[in-house]
Formats: sequence, structure tokens, C-alpha cells
Amino acid sequence: MHLVHFAGPIKPEWREALEQNDVEIVSYIPHNAYLVYGSGPGLVKMQAWASATDYVQWEAITWMNTKIYPRARTSMPRHSQKPATDLFAIQLVADAVANSVSLQVIDRLKIEPVLKQARV
Repeated sequence: MHLVHFAGPIKPEWREALEQNDVEIVSYIPHNAYLVYGSGPGLVKMQAWASATDYVQWEAITWMNTKIYPRARTSMPRHSQKPATDLFAIQLVADAVANSVSLQVIDRLKIEPVLKQARV
């Protein structure tokens, strides 16, 4: 997942150009950015496009530690207290191959049954 930040309010043609670069737009991020998802080759293509255009200010990977609720990171010393709940929501981008691997890891590590799965 990467953030792509545009030089101003996003024009329809800018969004269309982004969509032509083998990445999927996941969400709009205020102000003037999109969170995008793609395979390695798709992200490389998008990065080349972004560096060659004058209306993309920057693009960057979203770091793993920003995706995990801080109190869920109990292995980190500054968050050593027990979380208020043992229930956590895990949100995945619709990617059948990657999700298959992720769901296998979740299944292996879970300590109780998964309570709910939904697709949005």
C-alpha cells in the first residue's frame, strides 16, 4: 500500500491516469491523496509514473506500524499494558492470493474462533 499525494484538489483526469498504472484505489485520504494497493510490479509502474508527472507531489509506502492500533502492539515496551479487549478487527484489501496467505496465518495464530467475517 502506498499514498499518492497530488499537487492540489484532484482532477478527474489525474485520478484516471493513476488508475491506468496497475494499482487499485482503496480510499481517498484528505487532503489531495489516495491510498492505493498493488502488486510489486504495479507499484513500480505507479512510482515511475508518479515521478514523471508534475501533478503528483509525492508517493510513499505506508509503514506497517501505522496500520496497527498502538495498544494491540503489546510486544512493544511502551505499550506493555494489556489491551482493553482481546477482540480485534482485521481489514484486508480484496486480493484473493494475498488474503489466502493472511487468513492462514490468522487461523494458525488465533486463540479463539473468528467471530465474524464480512466483505464490503
